[in-house]
Amino acid sequence: MSSDWVRAYEQGESIHLLANRSNLPETAVVLGIANTLWDWGEAEAAIPLLEKYLARDADHVLQMAYLRCVISMGVEDKLAVQHAVGNLHSSFKIRFPNRPHIEHGRHDMQRDRVLKVGLLCTYSNLKPVEFSIVPLLRALDRSKVRAFFFSLNQEGHPLLDEVCEEHVVLLNLDAQGVCKEIQAREIDILFDLNGILREDFPYEIFAMQPAPVQAGWWNTPLSCGLETVRHYFMDRSILTPDYDEMFKEKIIEIPGNATLCYKLSDEYPLTPPPYVSEGVFTFASFTALFKINNVVLDSWAQILNGSPNSRLLIKCRGATSARFQNRLNPIFDKYGIASDRVMLMEEETFDVMMSRFSWVDLCLNTYSYGAGTTALNAVWQGIPTMTIAGKIPHARGTASMMKDCGLDDFVAFEQAGYVQGAIEHSINPGRLAEIRPMLREYVKTNSTWLNPDRFARNFEAACRSAWHDWIESR
Repeated sequence: MSSDWVRAYEQGESIHLLANRSNLPETAVVLGIANTLWDWGEAEAAIPLLEKYLARDADHVLQMAYLRCVISMGVEDKLAVQHAVGNLHSSFKIRFPNRPHIEHGRHDMQRDRVLKVGLLCTYSNLKPVEFSIVPLLRALDRSKVRAFFFSLNQEGHPLLDEVCEEHVVLLNLDAQGVCKEIQAREIDILFDLNGILREDFPYEIFAMQPAPVQAGWWNTPLSCGLETVRHYFMDRSILTPDYDEMFKEKIIEIPGNATLCYKLSDEYPLTPPPYVSEGVFTFASFTALFKINNVVLDSWAQILNGSPNSRLLIKCRGATSARFQNRLNPIFDKYGIASDRVMLMEEETFDVMMSRFSWVDLCLNTYSYGAGTTALNAVWQGIPTMTIAGKIPHARGTASMMKDCGLDDFVAFEQAGYVQGAIEHSINPGRLAEIRPMLREYVKTNSTWLNPDRFARNFEAACRSAWHDWIESR
């Protein structure tokens, strides 16, 4: 229905008429149009519509959509992000008036006892949990930290039952019911893994404060604005101190220059660089379409223009749509890029996707909202991602991963360097040929992002730091 709304709106139909026809509030139609445009990589087109309706109604869901669009633009704008985050915080307070939160005055405040840590999210059945959270929980030292996982409104990944003290499935419970379940386990530190970009961000639960220490972590680094969420866990390769002001929470530094860990199987075979056998250099992006804005497409066209013996694979949901091709073609035509140099593929199963890296010589990142676990998948297959180290936290994650994996020469600091770096690596691919067969073994030993045991020690230290901070605040 939302895609039909977009087409009708672009043809001149009013939001009022579309809402009447659909028997829905106007804000529901605006949200549907804005989210669809964002999902298609057209955040810039959604922003004016959202601004128009937010001037009338500071609806928190519309504010979330607006923030998603702002951080997906091709140019970093710290003030715009801060403004959007602040407005979202204000809309939360309107939507969810102050509720009495739970007191924890009798909580056991021994500094160095075993901590009970809870992790709560609404998507624990997905691959990122399997490859990131599960390895971390398995690696935790249970003499220091005992982990409880709370799967909210879904069954959760079955492996969670094996790697934590208890996997608690929370179905058909209101916020108060969820809080009672968390309280019953006497959780010391409760982590929100959703973040405020998700419409199912569990604001009411964290506002009631079922655990004495509450923290944001793991998702897109943005402040939630709740006074009851005291901390945000982040490493300093992504969040530099001069950007702490973007957070209401106190930053708890995770040592080791990695914000999370990730583990894949050795069953995915390593393959030689395809340019050797095919004589053509292949760039690729497996990143979601909502991150592929027109600034990114222009950079990719420049790269192909400067590297005549190359091609580009764009693989994601929606890549083969006429809508995306209508956006891509004029940009690539401007640089004289023939259509047969661009391959478009839809998303596939994870295992099939991993096999497609055999087609790729070098991945290209998006910006300012960069790749996350997609870049780690590529590294595991011996392939770096050419990226830009931005300034805002969500624009620095991929650069942090590359540096941690010993791939500093694939990190640029502005668009021109990104374009030129990709061109140079394609024209002189010797470094890529050297890296490819040995990168997996290198990162197993030297990386923190791809070493759950090493990251677990850092995470335990960060939890202890947050716990001590809470005790000292009492």
